[in-house]
Amino acid sequence: MRVALYARVACEDQLVLDWQVESLTRYAADCGYEIVEIITDNGVSGFKNEKSIEKMLRLAQEGRIDAILCRDWSRISRDCLRMIDTQSALNKLGIPVKCLPLYERNDYVDELAEIFPTMS
Repeated sequence: MRVALYARVACEDQLVLDWQVESLTRYAADCGYEIVEIITDNGVSGFKNEKSIEKMLRLAQEGRIDAILCRDWSRISRDCLRMIDTQSALNKLGIPVKCLPLYERNDYVDELAEIFPTMS
């Protein structure tokens, strides 16, 4: 399956953006997906990411991707109407937006969760 990855952070935070891209890349590799494009927005509000949405739609219309991967739907848009329009347009093209599993293992958080109970 050919996928485009999409990562966005509202405030300029390269570390969080890199973490999103890394987790999406790892997930794509685990699933055997081919990454066609990585689209990122650093410091862009979910209300103002029209160019990225247009790019995703263009990739879909050109038949270059089979799906879009993102952390969750709020990364695509914070505007409910835009989210519905985007999902509708992608559905018409047969392109699903796949969000990562909600409880994906996060080694750092999981390690801390194991350490904290032992601290007293």
